[in-house]
This record gives sequence, C-alpha cells and structure tokens, in this order.
Amino acid sequence: MRLSPLTRRLFRMMVSIRGQVISIIVVMTLALMALISSHMTAINLENSIRDFYDITRLADMQVQLTRIPANALYDVLRMEGIAHVEGRVSVDVPFVTDDPDERVRVRVISVPDTDSPISALYPIEGRMVRSETQAVTVLEQFSDARGIQLGDIITPYMNGREVPLEVIGFAGHPEFVYLMENEQALIPDPEGFGVLFVSEKLLGPLLGYRDSYNELLITLTPGANPDVVADALDDALDRYGVRRVMQRDDLMSYRMMEEELNQVKAMSRVLPTLFMSVAALIIYIVLSRTVKNDRVAIGVMKALGYSNAQILAHYIQFSLLIGMGGGLLGIITGTWVSDVYVQLYIQYMNVPLLETRIIPESYVTAMVITVVFCVLAGLAGARRVIGIHPADSMRPEPPADGHRLLIERITFLWKHIAFSWKMVIRNLFRNKRRYGTLALGIALTYGVTLVAMNMGGVWQQIFEIQYGQMYTMDYNIDFKGMSGMNTLHEIRQLANVEAIEPRIEMPLEIRKDWHRKAVSVVGIPADSDMYHLESEPGVPLMMHHDRLYLTSGFAKSLELEPGDQVLVKNYLPDRDDFWMEYGGSVNQYLGLNGYMTLETMERWVVDPGHITGLSVKTDADLGAILEDAHHVQQVQSLGQMQEMFEEFSEMIVVTIGIMVMLGGIIGFAIVYNITLISINERIMEFSSLRVLGFHRKEIFRMITRENTLVSVLGILMGIPLGRWMMASMMESMSTEVYAMPGTVSDRVVLQTVVAVIIFVAVAQMATFVKIRNLSFIEALKNRMT
Repeated sequence: MRLSPLTRRLFRMMVSIRGQVISIIVVMTLALMALISSHMTAINLENSIRDFYDITRLADMQVQLTRIPANALYDVLRMEGIAHVEGRVSVDVPFVTDDPDERVRVRVISVPDTDSPISALYPIEGRMVRSETQAVTVLEQFSDARGIQLGDIITPYMNGREVPLEVIGFAGHPEFVYLMENEQALIPDPEGFGVLFVSEKLLGPLLGYRDSYNELLITLTPGANPDVVADALDDALDRYGVRRVMQRDDLMSYRMMEEELNQVKAMSRVLPTLFMSVAALIIYIVLSRTVKNDRVAIGVMKALGYSNAQILAHYIQFSLLIGMGGGLLGIITGTWVSDVYVQLYIQYMNVPLLETRIIPESYVTAMVITVVFCVLAGLAGARRVIGIHPADSMRPEPPADGHRLLIERITFLWKHIAFSWKMVIRNLFRNKRRYGTLALGIALTYGVTLVAMNMGGVWQQIFEIQYGQMYTMDYNIDFKGMSGMNTLHEIRQLANVEAIEPRIEMPLEIRKDWHRKAVSVVGIPADSDMYHLESEPGVPLMMHHDRLYLTSGFAKSLELEPGDQVLVKNYLPDRDDFWMEYGGSVNQYLGLNGYMTLETMERWVVDPGHITGLSVKTDADLGAILEDAHHVQQVQSLGQMQEMFEEFSEMIVVTIGIMVMLGGIIGFAIVYNITLISINERIMEFSSLRVLGFHRKEIFRMITRENTLVSVLGILMGIPLGRWMMASMMESMSTEVYAMPGTVSDRVVLQTVVAVIIFVAVAQMATFVKIRNLSFIEALKNRMT
C-alpha cells in the first residue's frame, strides 16, 4: 500500500525528533499505566469483595447481647424486614504460646452445624469445623502469621482453663477481611490477634451458653429499611441486654475495606489526570514549536493545494500516533502493575477470591481518554496552521521588536556584567514566552516530584502526630468490663508510674435527623496530660462539659455543625438515651472517635466511679507486669504500635517508590523536551555564534545559564504549586477513617529542590549531545535544515 506524501512526511518528522517522541511516549505510557493499574485494581478489588460477601452471606446486621435463649430467635424472625436470623457465641480470650512473655489474643466464634450459615466460613485448606468438639478452623491471616499447620494442637485459654484443639482447616471470613480486634487497632496485627472457629456444641456449654447466644446475625428482606429494623430490634431485645446493634456499615472490617476502595478509586482519578495533563502539555509545546519551525513548509503545502483541514489533521495525527504508542505500552505495563497491587492486597488483606482479571472497560476508558487528550493537545498546538498564508510564509518571520531592558538602563550594574551573561539576560527577556513555558514545565516537574516524595512521609507523619503529639501515653490498659477508680492505686503499686489517668471508652450511636452512626466515644479528664486534642492543626481543643466532640471526617458524614443537638444512644442496659450538644470537630488523622470529658461520661453514660481503662506513662514493662491480671483485657503499648506500623507500611513503600520513579521520569521528560525545542529554534543563532568563534562548550554553557535562571524561577513557582497539588490530592483521598494531612515539611521541600536540580542537570547532559552533533555549517547554508 502506497503512503500519501503527508503520511511519509509525518513519519520523517517523527524520526527527526525521535528523542522527543520517545520521551512523550514514555510519559503517555506512565499516565496510561497509572490509569489502567489503579482502575483495574479498584474494579477487581470491589468485585472480589462483593462476590466474597455474597458467597459467604455477610450479615446485614449484627446484634451483641448479654444473653438470648435459642427459642427467642423465632420471635426475632417474625419481625418485619428480617429474612433470616442466627445465633452464635463469641468471646475474646488469651492464646497460649511457647513464649510466656508474649501476649496474644484470639476471638473464638461458634459455628452452627448447618449447610448455609450467615457470615459463613470460606474454605481455603482442610476441613471446616461443624460438630467436632475438639477441633478448630483457623482464620488464614492468623495461621500464616504464626506458622500454624494442619494437625497442630493450639490452645486458647477459655473459662479459666487451657482448651487444646486440633487444627483441621484454614478459612477466610467476611467479617475479618481486614483483621481488626477493635476500633482502636487500626493497623492489622495478625500475629498478635486472630480468630478461631469452633463447634457450637463445644463453645456453648464451655462458656455457659447452652441453648443461648451472645450475638445475633441477621439478613434483611429486599427493600427493608435498616434504620427502622435496628430501632425495632433495639426495643424488642432490650430485656436480653442489648449492648449494640450494628448495621453492615458499622462492621469494622467492612468499613475499612470500603475506605480502602474509596482511596484506590481516588488514586485512579487523580494520578492519571495529572500525568495525562503533563503529557498533553508536552505534546502542545512540541507541536506549537514544530508548526512555527515548519512555517515555510506549511506555506509550500498550501501552495500545492492542501487545505487547512488536511494540514491540521497531519499534525493531529502526530499527536494521535504518539498517544496510541503510549496507550499500547500503558495497557501492557498497567496490567502488570495491577497484578503487583493485587498481590500486595492478597498479602495484607484476606480476600480469597481476589485476582487480576482483565477488565475491557479499563482498556476502553484508557484509549478514549488518550484520544481525547491527544486530539485536544494537537488542536491547541497546531491551530497556528490556519493563520499561515503561502505568500507570507516564503518570507522570513519578522524579528521581535528590540528595546533596551530595564537592567540595561542601570549603567553602573550593566557594565560590570560579562558579555556572555548579557546575552543570556537579553535572550530571557526577549523570548519571554519560550522561557515562560520552560519555567511552567519545571514548576510542574517540581509539583509532581513534591507530591511523590511527600507521599512517602505522609503515613509516617500521620503516625508521629497521632502517637507522638496527640497521644503521649506509653500504655493503654483496657479492662474486662467496668472497674473502679481503685485500680489507679493498684497499678501505681505494681510499677513505677510517671503519670496515670482514668479513661472511659464506650460504643455509642450518634443520630442527627436521618443520619445515624456508631462510634467509640472516649471520656478523658478535661485537663488530660495524655490526650492533646486539636480543633485544627496547631490549635488546642478546649473541651467543655456536656458536649460531644467528633473527629472531623465522622462529623462531616453526619453533616454536623458546632451547636447542633444530637441524640446519643446508650447501649448499656438500664441507661437512657440522651440529647447532647455537638461541641466541634477534632483534628485526628487516624480512626474515628468521639470525645467527652470524663465527668460528662460519668453523668450520662456510665455509673460514677466506674472506668473501662487507664492511660499510663512509665518505663516499666506493663505488658509483663499485668500478664496474669484477671480483670485486664488488653495492654497496648505505643512501641508495639510502631512495630505494627512498620510492617504494615511495606505495602505503602512499594506504592511510594513507584510514584517517586514516575515523578522523576516525568520531570526529566518535561525539561528534556522543552530544552531540545529551544535548541532547535535557535540553530541559526548558534551557527552565527560558531562563525564568530564561540566553542560548542561555550554555547552549551550559555544554554545552561539560561536554563539555570529559568529553573530557579520554575522552582519558586513550583513550591506553592506543589503544596496546592499535595493539599488537593490529600483532600480527595481523605475518608471518615483517614484524614490525610496536606501539609508539606520544609525538609521535603528542600529534598524536592535537589531532585529537580538533578532532573534538570541530567536533561542538560542529554542536550549537550544534541549541541555537539549539530551541523552548524548546514544550518547556515539552508534555513530548512
């Protein structure tokens, strides 16, 4: 098939600027890779989780009670809106290990001997426990973390004695996709907390729940209103000691996975848009400069009969070919990166169905976006074609008007500037558009790199703020149920304590209009030395009695404003619900909590003189000291939290490493392209300098000086731009559970400056090769060269 003259010219043009074409294709590839990998990961993760929930029949509601007899479940089943109901026994107990100093806890859950239970086990290996009374099925995350094998004998400590059980299988469970012990343990610790599933015939009698349960699992009929059903259940089951009625959105694992999905979806929108915008900018710059340099050729083409539309389409094809090349490579690399992300999710989450599935929708979306961006960039860059007239194009473009610069009029300063520097300064001011574009490119480079580098420290920053500035205790002690104030004196006698404070932590439901959500509310002394709450960064929160304070993300989801009245539902038996004023938001980055003063909690929620835990500052090992304390449920140290965070951050490090790499490549591409365009436009100028006796190194030094000055300007522009980009990205990624800080430290600002300087220097080295290979004699002989 014979190619048309314009098509042959198109390929010759792409070969002549192949370095720039390759760099643009690389940027397009990165943009499409980010789009496809994040989009496919989000869809695969969402579909897999939804399928997993459907297969295992995740409960629509979960009710925690003191005790409900088995025959009362028939009354629950007859309630309007309820399709199925099932009882179970659940208890948190210590787990016996070979290390006497290690504190491990497990949640032991009864499994009914039925074919299709609610919130069923998902078999992974071995057998699922049913009626066996000396066997156990172990949650996969826990077995993997602790190296438990089929046939092993493991020993939970239940009802005052060790109960040896044979491991017969490993399973996934819809309530523990994201393994959390409670609302405070936001970071999974599969080595320190696990879930064991045993027969109902074993656990019920062992714990005194023969023919009775302490939890109900409920599925609703299609169209049932969960809020209405929850209210009805709360009233109907009050005599059985209802502690909490949780809808599916209140389940910790479900909520955390929804938040994770929201973050992945946010990344699938933000990063590709940023990279595609950079690629479109480069295409626009390349095409606009190419059209300017092709002024005579365009005039010849028009004289030969080619229309504006044909010539415009010729240059747009350039943009589309680059986009298609980047799109194909982006599809290949994006699919591979998506598989890497899925493997990481499999490692840190327990979604047995999760796998990389080809999503045609992702490919179609990527190619459509590519075409749209490339066509728009091509039209913007090549629109000058329409204004070029054949007759005018044969004449050289008139030079820009010359005039003395302001600095030239400062005689005493100007005369002390070297001649080469004078040329640099004149070039900068007489080609403001060219160097303004370069400055903008460097500013974008700085912004992209700043976002990438700062993301690496965001989670560390969150942890340090939360557990270094906001929470300053060394240990949090949680009791089994309520305890008296005398426990403060007991702890002081057992260990050398620097400071100790009582704490009341209870789950409460907050209602405003049609909004209702459960949250863990912490009661602390009004003048607490352990909790340093802030209303906004750097502004201490002054807590008042009889007011409720909520984390900002949680308050936003309830559409609360300071001064609003909210209904607070108390889950404790024989305690009334109450109205309370919302006092304001708490600037907390990790988790969602409510806060009241200790006095307010004692007045409205619990009986005076009762607490649920302590916050302690001490150098002693409280975990070892309180190991045998029967009334202590958990001793959590900030040191352990740090270790858990470092393990969990491995997944984040991989993501951040990829982002830094992308930022560096994009930064190099921007500087390299714009500098090459500048050189191509100035071949005649450089040729004249060579005739006047300038060496190639001197010309390169002059370009370096120009780019250095422009780089300084670009970096100064990039600092506020990068801060704005970072704040915008963090805002889009913030959720109820995670409030991502958009602040950037001075250290990261300086690190980014160094990185951008390196990008510019590398790009300069690449352009030196171009200068060395320029044929200056040919440039003087023929303006078309």
